Amino acid sequence: MTSRKFFYAVMALTIGLAFTAVAIADVAVAQKANEVVDDADTATDDGDSDDPALDDGRALLPKAKLTHEQAGAAALAAAPGLTVEEVDLEYQNGTLVFDVDMGTKTIIVDATSGNVVKVNDKTSDDD
Repeated sequence: MTSRKFFYAVMALTIGLAFTAVAIADVAVAQKANEVVDDADTATDDGDSDDPALDDGRALLPKAKLTHEQAGAAALAAAPGLTVEEVDLEYQNGTLVFDVDMGTKTIIVDATSGNVVKVNDKTSDDD
């Protein structure tokens, strides 16, 4: 009878350890999944993409009628041959606009209509 109790105790311990190992593995997998999600949430534009990330003004996006990608496309149409380097969403003179930096020029695009409001040379004092 003693050996039977010992056998059951060892089996219970083994099963308990197995469940513990599975639980630890599940936690490790969940933590790894959270790290991957966190990395995706905090990813920034590394310059390798043709679609630069919105730099400033993310909180204003719900008020805009177009995306920063659409603003970049409008800026590219206004300044062919240049590349979009950075996009900011901000208010200028009471109007919500995308300020699209294209190296030698800054293109101001109305965030509601998508119209190009202004093209500034970076060497001018207008920006």
